[in-house]
Amino acid sequence: MNFQQELESLIALVSNVADSFTTTLFLADQQKQELRLASFHTLGNSVIQGTVIPYGHGLVGWVANHCQAVNVSEFNRDTKTLQFYSQDEEIKSFMAVPVVEQELLGVLCIDSKKQYVFTPKLQKLLQGFADQAALVLRRQQVFEQQQSLRASIETLYEYCRGLHERIGAQATDRLTLARHLCRLPRVLIEHDECAVCLRAEDHPEQQFVAYRLAASSRSGVHVLPVAMEQSLSGIVLRKGEPLYLPDVHDDGRRPMLFAPGEERPPVGSFLGVPILYGGGVHGAMIFTCAAPYQFSRSHAQLTQILGFQVVAALSHDSSAKREHEAHLIDGLTGLLNRRAFEEALSKRLARIDTQGGSLALLAIDPDGFSAVNETVGYEAGDAFLLRLARLLGNFALGKNLLGRFESDCFLLAIEGTSFGDSLELAEKIRRTVEGTLFQSSTADKMLTVTIGAAFYPADAESQGELMRAVRRAVASAKRRGKNRVEAFAPAR
Repeated sequence: MNFQQELESLIALVSNVADSFTTTLFLADQQKQELRLASFHTLGNSVIQGTVIPYGHGLVGWVANHCQAVNVSEFNRDTKTLQFYSQDEEIKSFMAVPVVEQELLGVLCIDSKKQYVFTPKLQKLLQGFADQAALVLRRQQVFEQQQSLRASIETLYEYCRGLHERIGAQATDRLTLARHLCRLPRVLIEHDECAVCLRAEDHPEQQFVAYRLAASSRSGVHVLPVAMEQSLSGIVLRKGEPLYLPDVHDDGRRPMLFAPGEERPPVGSFLGVPILYGGGVHGAMIFTCAAPYQFSRSHAQLTQILGFQVVAALSHDSSAKREHEAHLIDGLTGLLNRRAFEEALSKRLARIDTQGGSLALLAIDPDGFSAVNETVGYEAGDAFLLRLARLLGNFALGKNLLGRFESDCFLLAIEGTSFGDSLELAEKIRRTVEGTLFQSSTADKMLTVTIGAAFYPADAESQGELMRAVRRAVASAKRRGKNRVEAFAPAR
């Protein structure tokens, strides 16, 4: 059964249960702020196929505008005022409920030629059918997004390959890099303006600067500082998380994009995605559009992939070095991979051996993650791991070292810390993860982690011993019930 057949079957079922004259399902277009008749079942022949109703117009538009149900027991107006009939059908009762799943997806309506037939109990039933319709619509949206994402990945691959060819093997200044990045193909992300925020090497008084280019502009890139506390871009850079504002209302306040006094056209929708590397934020990609509801989560995923290319271009002066770095960075999270983490850890332990000091190693292992992949799918599982990596990045500050060690296990090395402080940090990480809702385009889930801790040189005399110790600590904590922190205890 395809999508349209599934809708028609559901609408026919609603008609039978409600004993309605006509049942209609309108789908919402948030960008155009209008409803389009997608499916209907009627005992007459005067329903206008393809009817479009703007938000706020008539009873159906009112439901969309206020996201509230309406029940009219004495409908005494010309039926044509409902806007989807071509002639008066002497309708006496009308009911409509919003179809909602995080946002308005549509409006489900029933009517009758009898008065006082739609009871509060029937309204609850109709809302249940609306919830079922929301599941069908959301599933179709996810399918369409996946199809679009597959096509976009191919375009992104060609774009990134061309980006490396244009940058070449020699060192590239940031202005040139930003100019290439700002010309992201609009077939990937439809936008009016694009900007790249990077660390301000030439402006020590500023943390980040924005390189900004309008999509229609052929002139140079405009460079301006980023107000970290007041601007939308600053929020992305400070939190290290994507920020999507589907409907930015310019109601006189004009939210700041980058800096005070900036010149910019009206903004209807905003998408900001951080550029992450080694647990830290190295910049952000910013997109704006005059129209609302222009961007989606899939656009954020594409931008994150592009962010890894930005990191490669920033970190290396030659194509050989860029290739070497690609082998050290985990492709999903942007963190150090196992090889890179072990190399960096080896250097730190060698420094402790010669100069003194201590190091705590935490192994953070999500509980039951194999089952998560089996139940919600690997795409959602990858989104959860990426979110977990961002959360852990908030704890990888200063000299702390963070990496993805295995498929779903992360390691955090904390230098110069005490036994108690490191366990306190581990417990804080555990509580943070436990209190976070992990979201993807297809599923939401609460996760927990089990954390093992080992200390150098107290628990081990070599890197190999330290690794074995922290693994034993995790395994022991798992056996004791998971979602806990446990320090390594030597076997007696």
